[in-house]
Amino acid sequence: MAAAPLEPARPRLPAIAAAPVQHFRSLAGDLLRIRPFAPEEADRLGGHVAALSPASRRDRFLGGLVQLTPAAARRLIGEPGGPVTGLAVERLGEGAPLLVGEGVLALDASTMTAELALSVADPWQGRGIGRSILASIGLRAAAAGAAQLTGEVLRSNHRMQGLARAAGFSVATHPGDARLIAIARPLSLCPGWEALGLAA
Repeated sequence: MAAAPLEPARPRLPAIAAAPVQHFRSLAGDLLRIRPFAPEEADRLGGHVAALSPASRRDRFLGGLVQLTPAAARRLIGEPGGPVTGLAVERLGEGAPLLVGEGVLALDASTMTAELALSVADPWQGRGIGRSILASIGLRAAAAGAAQLTGEVLRSNHRMQGLARAAGFSVATHPGDARLIAIARPLSLCPGWEALGLAA
C-alpha cells in the first residue's frame, strides 16, 4: 500500500499570533488593544450593540436586531477554551478603556473552518479598526489550526465586502440566502498581517 502523501507544511506564525492581547494604532494614531472579553462583560457587549446605529446593527447581525439579551451576549463572548471567542476592541488613553468594537471567532473542529463577525462603533468607523479586528481574528483562527476563515455579509453591506476583498477573501452569492454574500479565504496566510505589524 502506498503511503499517503504528506500535507504541505503550514507557515509558522509569530508567537504573538496566539497572544491573548494585541495592541495596534488606528489610522488616526489612537492606541487600541484587542483581547478576549471576560465572561462577566456581557452587559458591556450588550451596551456596545445597543449604541450601534440601526444600519450598523443590521449589518452586524444580518437583520433587525435592536439589542442583545444577556444570554445572547454570553454566547457571543464564549467560554475560555471553548469554540467561540468574543473579542473586545478598546481605545486606551486617559481614564477607563473605551469599547470601540468587537469581533467573534467561532471554530468548527469537524470542518477545520472558523467563522467571523465584527462591528465597530459608528464614531470610530473609517479608521482602519475593522481591518485590524479581521487581522486579529485571522491570526487567532490560524493559530488554533483552522484551515479556512468564512463569514456571511449582507448584500447591501458594501463596506464589509470591500474589507474582505482587500484581505484576500473570495466573495460570492450565498448558496442558501439571496440576501447574503459568502466570504472565505484559506488561512495558509493570514489576512491583514500588516494591520497588527505582524508581517512574517
